[in-house]
Amino acid sequence: MKVLFDEDVPGKLGRSLPRLEIHTVVSMQWGGIKNGALLTLIEAEGFNVFLTGDKNMEKQQRLEGRPFAVLVMSAIN
Repeated sequence: MKVLFDEDVPGKLGRSLPRLEIHTVVSMQWGGIKNGALLTLIEAEGFNVFLTGDKNMEKQQRLEGRPFAVLVMSAIN
């Protein structure tokens, strides 16, 4: 499963998920890209899951019909 961590998700979380293919927005060189364009890139690159701490994403972006899951973390430390 191919997972993308948003900029606000700690990369060290990926070490606890060894069976997943983890990438970060930073490692993909997508830092600073706005959510709409970012969602398009996520889809184009074939990610299965996008993990973010952006609680407003579903209010700001259309997520229905996307071929990947968007998981919003309620607390990021």
